[in-house]
Amino acid sequence: MRILFIAPQPFFENRGTPIAVRNMLRVLGRLGHKTDLVTYYAGGDVSIPGTSIYRCMRLPFKNIPIGFSFLKLLLDPVLYLLVIKRLLKNRYDVIDCVEEGIFVGLLAGPRRNAVLCYDVDSSLTEQLTARGGLWRVLAPLLRFLEKWAIGKCACAVTVCPALTDHVRELSPQTPIFQIEDTPVVSQEALSARREAELREELSLVGWKTVVYIGNFESYQGIDLLLHGFARVVRKVPGCALILVGGTEREVLEKKSLTPALGIEQYVRFIGFVPPQKAGVYLSLADVLVSPRCRGTNFPMKVYSYLASGKPVVATDLPVHSQLLNGEIAVLAEPTPEGMAHGIAHLLTNPESGSSLAESAKRFVEEEFCDRAYERKVAELYRWIAAEVSRRKAKKK
Repeated sequence: MRILFIAPQPFFENRGTPIAVRNMLRVLGRLGHKTDLVTYYAGGDVSIPGTSIYRCMRLPFKNIPIGFSFLKLLLDPVLYLLVIKRLLKNRYDVIDCVEEGIFVGLLAGPRRNAVLCYDVDSSLTEQLTARGGLWRVLAPLLRFLEKWAIGKCACAVTVCPALTDHVRELSPQTPIFQIEDTPVVSQEALSARREAELREELSLVGWKTVVYIGNFESYQGIDLLLHGFARVVRKVPGCALILVGGTEREVLEKKSLTPALGIEQYVRFIGFVPPQKAGVYLSLADVLVSPRCRGTNFPMKVYSYLASGKPVVATDLPVHSQLLNGEIAVLAEPTPEGMAHGIAHLLTNPESGSSLAESAKRFVEEEFCDRAYERKVAELYRWIAAEVSRRKAKKK
């Protein structure tokens, strides 16, 4: 089939949604589909078999932040013009829209009866109202627009049970396909010599290590983690926290918190590391942490955590508990005390941690491997192919 894929993000960047888009495009290529990706001007060049990439006109802005921004209000109309251009030039069987790209797809007139698919990577209403202020006042309008968009689609694709429930609540009649993410960071096996060298570089010889990998956006709970870790160092001697991720500005901001917490000498800020190079930090970890404090979509990094064979501590909130339980991870109260208790428990009870880690690894290998992901995408596009055929037959 011929697919128009609308992704209003910088592409490619090594973070959540762009990674998910790349994974989907790779599978569509392997399944024999031809895809035209329409995306922002920003991002690195990447070659994906079966995919042609079209970028919107460049505006005089270098950095496009994660999530909603007023810059996107300028970019999306420019993206819309490119979508119209592609629709006038080619006839597509499917228009696959990621996040707010659904509004670009719905408002694009010359769709020629193409099947409209909505990739719900997050709840737009939740994402915007979490910013507070005027957005909370606009919540009913945002919810109405989200409900309208879902109801107009032929089908919706979600990445976790919470988003599936959200879509079903807004539009019970819309077919839903739940296609979870897969691990993107692979643990890098370290020789004893290489591990010793790395620990020497980081001044961690003989220390137990707690590792976080991900961005430093407020919803990730980095402040919560730092306050929790300040309690851990009082309970467990000889432990350190390694934070992998964050922009230079964000790292400086979080680093400034550590002296007052008394943990300046116990925290190592690594900065941004591409996923393909972050596996070394999974290998160094005694405990992996996900302190997410809000949100709906299950964190992509946690699949990599679970696959690593290292024990995981995650906040006991629906964002995690929709897939995690006490048999594969420690679910901690989302407070500094709760995080500290969970981390300290695993650092001082390695046998308990090993048991959780083994169960977690089996869980990911069975449910969220690349093979399972490709099977789910194939099921989605078999359904879409049948819908395309039905529409063509009806037109005759």
